[in-house]
Amino acid sequence: GLLIFYGIQIVLSFVLGFYMLYGRVMEIIEDPAFTLELNVIITLIGFLSGALFIYKTEKTKPQNVISFSPPKKETLPAAIMVGVGFCYAANIVVSLLQSSFQNIFPFVQTEVELPRGGLGFILSVISVAVAPALIEEFLFRGAIMGNLLKFGKPFAIFTSAFLFGLIHGNLVQIPFAFLVGLVLGFLIIETDSIWTGVIIHFINNFISVCVDYLGDYVKEDILNIFYFIAVALFIVLGIVGIYILSVKNKNLFSFEKTEGIITSYKKFGWVCSSVTVIILFIIIGLSVLFTQLTA
Repeated sequence: GLLIFYGIQIVLSFVLGFYMLYGRVMEIIEDPAFTLELNVIITLIGFLSGALFIYKTEKTKPQNVISFSPPKKETLPAAIMVGVGFCYAANIVVSLLQSSFQNIFPFVQTEVELPRGGLGFILSVISVAVAPALIEEFLFRGAIMGNLLKFGKPFAIFTSAFLFGLIHGNLVQIPFAFLVGLVLGFLIIETDSIWTGVIIHFINNFISVCVDYLGDYVKEDILNIFYFIAVALFIVLGIVGIYILSVKNKNLFSFEKTEGIITSYKKFGWVCSSVTVIILFIIIGLSVLFTQLTA
């Protein structure tokens, strides 16, 4: 499924590259708003095609492998607190890793220019917050984690998070997305709804967009102070959320053992040794290398 996504990206990029030979088209493509929306469309086509392939080959339907019911009202607020708080805690962890390796092997990522102005903000929210929250959650926590749940919850959560991290294709986002993928998968299972992951994913990305646009109106020093206060608040709320969830569910951090003699480690080893995943590793490795050399 993920190879199909990359295949579609390559084909569409090749077609666009052909038309970029024309100067007028080049001017349109270089517009930040057009580039942003074009990226969303390509990602949407690729991820939906990959998800459809997974469901077809597994002969399953989305509603049969993951719950699309509304999240449990008694656990949703606490789950959101945990999810958003964990996102910012993971951001701190990744920042510390970057600082540690900066002199040895600096982590870089391709910067995406967001269109400015009121309309630009709306387009950015749709492209950076709404679309990824829906598309990525339905593929990674829906099609991938949902179809892997029959092999055990820990294995399904870890494998989907691992692939979710890799697909981001750069050393800054890979560890962050992996950590976030773990907590999103866990909370989706805990609240029995994929919409929990969609909501948390949206909130995290929406805040990032807001901070980016605030930089146009607020001095950098003031913005940094505001950001640090917000991060501390989110992390504290996340800790409170964990406490609330643990009170409601005494077995919060334990899963029922799946019947069978094969360990999760061996299952994951089989995944990583499959031909398609090895090809995926090579493609992602080249993508990371390209980003490191060109960013």
